[in-house]
Amino acid sequence: MSNFMNAGLDPDSGRQELIYIDPEHGAPRVYYLSPNHDEANLTLVWATALLKAKGNINLTGFFSAEPGYERCRIAYDRSGCLYLVDEKNQKADFIYDYGIDNIRAVILSDGRTLAVLFEPEWADNHSVEFWQFTGTKLSRSYPIELDCSADEDEDNDEPSGNLLPLYEIHFDDFLFAGPDNSLILYACGERSFTDLKSRPLQFLMRIDLNLPEGKASIRVQRLETPPKKWNPEKCCIAVDIKRGLLAMPGMAIETTPGHDMGKPGYLQQVNLIDLNRIPPAGEAPLPVQELMLRIPVRSYSAEDLGSRFDPENQRDQAALIQRINSLQFSAQDDALWVCWHDHAVRKTALDGQWRSPVLAVADKADPERIRTSRSEASLLQAMPSPAKPRILLGGWHDLYTLRLSTEQLAALAMTSPSAVLEGWSVVQEEVCDWGDEWSQPHKQSDEQKLHLALLGKRKTRVADFGSEQALGAALYYLSLKCSDMANFCTGNHLILAFTDGKEVWNEAQFFSTVIQLPFESAAELMADILNSFIAYEGADYCFSENEKPALADCALHLGLSDSRWLPLISRYLNAIDPDHEAFFTGEGVRLLESRHGNSPEWDSFYQSLPDTMAYHEEDFDDADEDEEDNDAPRRSDEEVRASIPAELLAQLAVKEQEARDAYQHQIDRVNEAETQAQIGELLDEWLNESQQAYIDPEIASIDYTSRFHERFKTEAHLALEAEIESYFKDSMDSFAVSEGDYYDLDIDTFLDALFEKAEALQCWDALECYLKAQIQWLDENSEGNAWYIDETPYGNYAAEALLRHDASYGPLYAQYLTTLRLAVPEETVGEFLREIIPEQGITADTYPIILARLTFAADQHGWEDVAHWREVLPIRDWLYQNNKVGDFIAAVQADVERYSCSDADVKERVDAVKELLNIEEPAQQALLREHSQAELLQSLYLQRDELYQQELSRIAAIDSPKAMAVALIRWQEELRHPDARVSLDPLCYDYEKRFELRFMGQEIRQLEQSMDKSLLEQLNLKKPRIYGDAIPYCLFDKAKALCAWEALETYLKDQIRWYQDNQVSSAFYIEELPYGHYAAGMLAEAHSRYIPLYVEYLKALSVITEYKGTGEQIDDLFDHYCRYKEGIHGGFEVFLPVIQARLTHARGECWAESVRDWCEDYGLAEWLDSNREAAEKLREQVQYELMQQGYDQDDINSTLAFIGNPG
Repeated sequence: MSNFMNAGLDPDSGRQELIYIDPEHGAPRVYYLSPNHDEANLTLVWATALLKAKGNINLTGFFSAEPGYERCRIAYDRSGCLYLVDEKNQKADFIYDYGIDNIRAVILSDGRTLAVLFEPEWADNHSVEFWQFTGTKLSRSYPIELDCSADEDEDNDEPSGNLLPLYEIHFDDFLFAGPDNSLILYACGERSFTDLKSRPLQFLMRIDLNLPEGKASIRVQRLETPPKKWNPEKCCIAVDIKRGLLAMPGMAIETTPGHDMGKPGYLQQVNLIDLNRIPPAGEAPLPVQELMLRIPVRSYSAEDLGSRFDPENQRDQAALIQRINSLQFSAQDDALWVCWHDHAVRKTALDGQWRSPVLAVADKADPERIRTSRSEASLLQAMPSPAKPRILLGGWHDLYTLRLSTEQLAALAMTSPSAVLEGWSVVQEEVCDWGDEWSQPHKQSDEQKLHLALLGKRKTRVADFGSEQALGAALYYLSLKCSDMANFCTGNHLILAFTDGKEVWNEAQFFSTVIQLPFESAAELMADILNSFIAYEGADYCFSENEKPALADCALHLGLSDSRWLPLISRYLNAIDPDHEAFFTGEGVRLLESRHGNSPEWDSFYQSLPDTMAYHEEDFDDADEDEEDNDAPRRSDEEVRASIPAELLAQLAVKEQEARDAYQHQIDRVNEAETQAQIGELLDEWLNESQQAYIDPEIASIDYTSRFHERFKTEAHLALEAEIESYFKDSMDSFAVSEGDYYDLDIDTFLDALFEKAEALQCWDALECYLKAQIQWLDENSEGNAWYIDETPYGNYAAEALLRHDASYGPLYAQYLTTLRLAVPEETVGEFLREIIPEQGITADTYPIILARLTFAADQHGWEDVAHWREVLPIRDWLYQNNKVGDFIAAVQADVERYSCSDADVKERVDAVKELLNIEEPAQQALLREHSQAELLQSLYLQRDELYQQELSRIAAIDSPKAMAVALIRWQEELRHPDARVSLDPLCYDYEKRFELRFMGQEIRQLEQSMDKSLLEQLNLKKPRIYGDAIPYCLFDKAKALCAWEALETYLKDQIRWYQDNQVSSAFYIEELPYGHYAAGMLAEAHSRYIPLYVEYLKALSVITEYKGTGEQIDDLFDHYCRYKEGIHGGFEVFLPVIQARLTHARGECWAESVRDWCEDYGLAEWLDSNREAAEKLREQVQYELMQQGYDQDDINSTLAFIGNPG
């Protein structure tokens, strides 16, 4: 809602500061600004850029209780890139990047702990991880898994038949710090219930954390049910940690006694929730009213809300509640600040016994009323004082200052008399753009100018702009950095800046200069840069400044230098997105043509350009004419209205009100209907009305959208609109005439109301007749799409209602699908089928729908849907049991033949469907019946697949660390089964041998060898696809998702003892993966405390495999500890024992190559140079262990050479 945030009071300077975050131009930039006292503008205090972050940035509270870090907080992006922002020292340091979407983070109430909420990849539950300062570094803790299902079970202890919500954490839920180091999660929206249907739901989840024990308990409190269309912003919810209160807009809209010409008014409220009274897990839930206080905050008259406002209509309810756009607890007293969408602000006591007047801007046309604002702004700072009598609101880019008088300041004191609910006081509002004042060059120091010119850009240092050698060196260095383009780009931007410490060059200055250097390598280096960019996956949506494509100046000046580079420039122009660039389309290509238009390479270059860049002279002639026609600036709304006779505008206002009244009359008829006959009449009317839509004469597509508005206009109304249009000079002029409310004749609201009432009154016969009539009319009149509005086809409401009611309407629904001629809208029809078919299963009624989804109603996702349904429904078995296989395959074949004349295409599609559902040919079945061995082989194949799938399902069903511990014990026994042993002396194990025996591989192989090979080829039986490495991979991946670290640790320790006690020579899952491989790697990556155990595991291995084995795993771990050393407990130094092991016990064949790469490419050599004490200790330990292993001095010296010379 706003790019502004409240930074609070700087304790050193006493300044009230604001934060403005610019996420749109490369790396996110954070500006600390101070509002000026007398003028509506801002002063820049300091600024920083978060180069590794992307997109929108969130800020936590401060580490207020951490000595030396009281003015530090965390800035983070959506994917969990964390920065420590030190406001006192005006800097920001990168901490860690989770690389997981939808991260949320807060500082807990202890003021020392950062809590990060995230959903690990492939995990079923969210986890919380904690960061605290260890010395001068932030270190991560062990993650705690949040199992919400436990709380569901306790809440579900209610009378049977009640529908209960399934409490889950969603990506868009709001996270707050709560009292006593708890986390508060606020959730609102459509959520699933125990009948697996979605309904509006609002709840709080309090997560109580036991940091020393690494445990969490969850309590859930259901709140008032919100209206369907309410989508709150985070600033609408406020939490006071000290008081243990949460404030939020109330859902109840109460009617007040009439005060506006006898009409009732409407009362808006705020709810205060006592977070400390939410019952602990295991106790019976409380009604929300028992822990909630309702505080009235504003009263609206009927005129304020408009004549069409209906307190029973969910859209109107949501719109009224949404008028509150921000809440803040007062830092000075027991009060709450409320801010509304019209920039009005009020202060109210937390007990509801006192309130200030509403402070608001008066309407210019009617000073007795509060102005209606169309610019969204939320409350930023509400700390008015005699020295600074103001309240600050923030919009996207604008700062709004409400200036208060002495009397208004006095009225904000809670010792003053309480204002009446309707009372309001006029304030003056001043507006400024966030960068209007301070961004002017003459307002900046030289140091600020340099800093801001480089802010958020990829900086390259140039020793001397006047030196050819210095410029060449800078270009070479830039080409090296561009070789890793994915990490060099910041989000979807790559903005380059070049500086000598005094002056800053942009890309155009730099590349236009370096291309003229007297070195052939300059052009080659620019070509290397472009080639790196072309190979970058995100090149098609990557920009520089002013929305130029990234590296546009590099491409342009390289292309201008010599026509031999035109093929490379063509590749570049085809790699970017031509629809979102104007530089080459409008200027760049013409410059290249002026230089190379007569060269032999030009024609082929021109032909290779994207369509938007390949211009023609006649196109430009037309464009010039269009520009001449549009030279006149568009008139303002006031000018447009002034050009139209006032009496016509007055007549139009009357006609538009009549149209709104006619629309409301239809809504009222639906709401007042009480019988099936009344609904039947309304359905007949709608059937007739919907068939009056415009039908495209060429493709016979039907679009009802524009017709709905015209339905409520009289002929006189239409004639009046035509007369007024004659005064328009621009198509946009119409927006200056029609009132905004007029366009709220919402077809969704009408259709929702009509068909929901039909369902409520169980008008199934009427709905069936309506749908059949609609299908018949579409068959006769439509050859294309027939939609009311986007994604909503004719008949969809009735078709969904009927099938939801009873599966016996399946054949009728399949007939309805035939009316979707051109496309199946996925957001409506596709989503509905993905929900309903698994619920209803496969029967004679739903079979036609499943067949349709694989044939004429397949569209883009039908194949995927059927592939999923076959996993959860016995489709193949049902087809065989009901003798439908032949009909099914014939229908598939007929559908393919409709659009393909190729026999090969038809056969390919039919074979693919057979393979999808595991269907055999009739001839194949006959052969199977004739040959008992063939039948036996097929049954073995099926048994093999069934056993394999059962094992994968068993792993998937493991739902807790405790269950995983049991599964790992079972897995240990499986690995050591005598069938896995291939040799006693030396003792060797190979699980592939056991796998084949366990899953009937040996029996199948023997039977295949005994059968006639020509018969096998003729049968062409489908072998089950099973993979030996899938079972351990799935098992340990599940363990990781469950965060079952203790179980994995126990498992690995037992595996190490088994290696040692039995002197095992080798033991592999498959190929290069030794027993213990997965557990060891996962533990070592999860937390540095497992590094000693990992080293012990390495020492237990008698064979170190390299490719896809232990050697590669060590390389991956090195990369992890190197890349994320700032966020790892103990830093990079904790990984040194693994490096020591790689140089001694865990050499393998490629140890030297690995260590060389670590030193040269990952900076290990530099780290050892900078940490001499640790390096010397490492050298001593490596030397000692190599001597113990019997290496000669030459080998020892050559090994030590990898890790530097002694200090």
